Amino acid sequence: MGRKLVDNTALIDDLGVGRYFQRQGIGTQLVNFVIDWARSDGLSALKVITQANNFAAAATYRAAGFEETAGEYLYFEKKLLDGD
Repeated sequence: MGRKLVDNTALIDDLGVGRYFQRQGIGTQLVNFVIDWARSDGLSALKVITQANNFAAAATYRAAGFEETAGEYLYFEKKLLDGD
């Protein structure tokens, strides 16, 4: 679900709630748990990666006080089916 980074921050990069359990506040509880854990561990910040079209997740993070940032990460992909 997350990991510590070198700059005294933690990264949430794989947080999800099963389809039948969504819209019940479980995602909010998980995010709040991670926030509490990070604070108790003395971390200075949390970062989140989510898909741009995951509007429910974005709303959850915004409601928890996260601010959208741009340009912090570069994503690369190499297609392998064409042989090179």
